[in-house]
Amino acid sequence: MFPIFLFKMILMSLKGECIFHVIYGENLYTPRMRFLFNNSKVVCTFHQPFDWFENKVWKKNLQQIDGMILLSDKEINQFRLASKNDKVVYIPHGVFTDFYTPNKHSEKENMLLTVGNWLRDYDLADKVYTEFLRKHKDWQITIVANKESTKNIHKDQRILCKTGISDDELRDLYQRCKVLFLPLIRYTANNALLEAASCGCDIIISSNTKDNSYIPPQYLDTIPMDITTILSRLEDRISHSADTQALIDYVRMHYSWNLIGKKVHNFLISFVE
Repeated sequence: MFPIFLFKMILMSLKGECIFHVIYGENLYTPRMRFLFNNSKVVCTFHQPFDWFENKVWKKNLQQIDGMILLSDKEINQFRLASKNDKVVYIPHGVFTDFYTPNKHSEKENMLLTVGNWLRDYDLADKVYTEFLRKHKDWQITIVANKESTKNIHKDQRILCKTGISDDELRDLYQRCKVLFLPLIRYTANNALLEAASCGCDIIISSNTKDNSYIPPQYLDTIPMDITTILSRLEDRISHSADTQALIDYVRMHYSWNLIGKKVHNFLISFVE
């Protein structure tokens, strides 16, 4: 099946040289783009770590792409070497800071919130939920994820799984929860982290792979993926909520879509000869 977006790209390229930005390069890039648009430039944004591309197909594909945007600054050299191309840059993800804001009129509820699907360890999370709810009868867990991610979460009337909710509903959850808990296998480019930080959430990240590409450690602590450690940190946050204003300010200063959009635009126009 020939994707509709390729037809649109063909029509655009017939009018002259174009610069096509494939935002989800892992999913949408196809070698047919090089065949169809040899008079244009193709730039891809990649979300996956480098080892995801270490196969024969992608090793060839990388050398066909004119430029790459990475969401982490840790693997730039690896992509440059594999693609034989210096046009590989780090531009972080952005967040709509005008939309994701704290709500000073909304009272915090005894809610532990987890958001997202990609690279989440829900098996670990479920063990944390079980122990946490056993001790805290007046708390509830809210999970925003697809059904596949939450299929193994144990049944409990205090655990609410949501899917397909609106941006307004998601923002409301960020504003009302007392703690956002993210059990992350890897977390450099993470929408939930930036959205929640912009809303002023008290955030606990559990990961065995620390990556401060986005937020320096003085603004956001990462703890090991260990149940005892996580439960201990949750108890601490229940008793002493973190001051999140510095994190809010940092995210707004560095990750507003207005700022990120300008960086992407400047990179794309650098391909204009």
